[in-house]
Amino acid sequence: MPPRQTITKDVIAQAAFNLVRNKGIAALSARSIATSLSCSTQPVYSCFNTMKDLEKTVIDMVLDFIFKTYLTGNDFSNDPFFSMGLGYIQLAKKDPHLFDLIYLSDHTQKLFGKDVYPKKKALLVQTMQKDPVLNHLGKDVLTDLLGHMWIYTHGLAMLARVNPDLGDRIIHDRLHEMGHTLISGTLQENEIETK
Repeated sequence: MPPRQTITKDVIAQAAFNLVRNKGIAALSARSIATSLSCSTQPVYSCFNTMKDLEKTVIDMVLDFIFKTYLTGNDFSNDPFFSMGLGYIQLAKKDPHLFDLIYLSDHTQKLFGKDVYPKKKALLVQTMQKDPVLNHLGKDVLTDLLGHMWIYTHGLAMLARVNPDLGDRIIHDRLHEMGHTLISGTLQENEIETK
């Protein structure tokens, strides 16, 4: 009976995720994973047919991590929609390699198409529905609001990405100001009174 393999597919995928998070997608190779696990490249190729298969697994892990940690599961604010925006910008500041992979590289475009955020748009809209100011709006209106705010938030995230010292107060104030403007306009267009 051959010895039981101790380096599993999950262990390899987690090592690959950690490598990409710390060094970027360009650092991902069977050799770099093997080095981080103190093994040969054999387990990597035994568990994944190609490096593209491993890359897709890692990108799926990165997307799940981003949504759970930064977009829908954070506590940057008591306001779910505002918290989502702050989380996106914090992703650019705190996990720049993950931000670059998902929002600035052609790796995800090849796997998922050109528009990444709509892949989980329904999850973002569900988060917006938890916001007491927005929960009176229909899904189509929330989706439209998300699209408009995403453009502005992505601009702030890019500023934070290239200038990690950009102050949180500036980010907070600018995001809040634009969010207030867009939300007020959306509520007025839909004839919903604000308190």
